[in-house]
Amino acid sequence: MSKTVKNLLLGFTLVCAIALFVFCIELIVINRDASAGGTGGSSAATSSPSPSPSPSQSGTPGGEGSSPIVPGTKPPPDSGASGAGNGSQDEVNDPPPSPTGKRYELWLPGNEMLIVHADEGLFDYSEGESDWFFTYTQGGAMLEISFVFVSAAGVEARANTFLDNYLDGGSSTVGGEGPIKRSSIRGVYVTGVKGAETYEAWLHSLARSGNSDLALVFVINYRSDEQKNALYTILDTMEIRQRG
Repeated sequence: MSKTVKNLLLGFTLVCAIALFVFCIELIVINRDASAGGTGGSSAATSSPSPSPSPSQSGTPGGEGSSPIVPGTKPPPDSGASGAGNGSQDEVNDPPPSPTGKRYELWLPGNEMLIVHADEGLFDYSEGESDWFFTYTQGGAMLEISFVFVSAAGVEARANTFLDNYLDGGSSTVGGEGPIKRSSIRGVYVTGVKGAETYEAWLHSLARSGNSDLALVFVINYRSDEQKNALYTILDTMEIRQRG
């Protein structure tokens, strides 16, 4: 073998040895970095603060899907706080609009009077010895105001059976005491249905005026939303004042 060939083989072997050495060094460095990276990542995941919950995941009322509450603003009202759909149990009562229509003054026991406003174009007024009627001019609806005796058990107990005669024995539901629509008068609410006709009634105790065994009763009946809204408009205007 010539000297030249020997030199080439020696050079090639040296180059291979150097490449193998470099490869081993890089392999050791890569393995060390991978090990250090895994440990550091675990530590960072443990010590990093938890992300802040989004408004829909926070513990505010409404739970998931609730609208965010902007600081400095009032939260939206809870839709489930408005009673049973009649407004009689809402403790926060919207102020009634300015009354329109003809003013009626109905005298009550204890030197008091009931003030009612009604549109003469929508309602005909009539009265008996101790009751008053506002009849819808198109028929099918009416507001009746009268008195009823209550036992020692109170107005709530009387409300349980009050509508029996109106419903021909049908069942009724008592909803508790609250404002009568948007008026300043409170009463125990009761409702029931007879065929296509809905009845709503409120029993207002007159114990404050010295008549603990007597209640003032407001009864409405209607067959459509138009009739109901017209009757509600009358109820909104009602108030009790001292006479003279």
